[in-house]
Amino acid sequence: MSASDAKPRRSLRNRILVRGSAGVLLAVTVLAVLLGISANLRRELSVAVDAFIEEQLIADRIGQAVMRQFLLVSSVRETPADERQQSFRPPGEVVYDQLRLYLLRDLTPEERIQLETIREEHERLEVAAARAADRFARGDVAAGQGSSRS
Repeated sequence: MSASDAKPRRSLRNRILVRGSAGVLLAVTVLAVLLGISANLRRELSVAVDAFIEEQLIADRIGQAVMRQFLLVSSVRETPADERQQSFRPPGEVVYDQLRLYLLRDLTPEERIQLETIREEHERLEVAAARAADRFARGDVAAGQGSSRS
């Protein structure tokens, strides 16, 4: 009787240990998988945030360069023509350099078309500003302020 009583207890004990060990192993495995997924998601999020920040910095540099050009055009009276042309060109080059950085990114066709449109509009802005400044410098104030005649 004692031998038969001891055997079931040991068997029950073994079953509990095996099931407990399996449960712990399963819990550790699930935790490891969840940590792996969490780490991957965190990496992807970090990459996306870095890309967004880079895009914002590019856009900020473009905006700052265009604003510098607007400021230069608004100071036509105080700036000699040669100096104005020399100071107007570098911000324009910043705009084009930053647009090129945008174009190196993974963009949709619609985004590429939008950037090309921005580039073309900026070129028009530069031409119109240069013409207006030249007209103003020659004394043709009315033409320099709003006429689109060439």
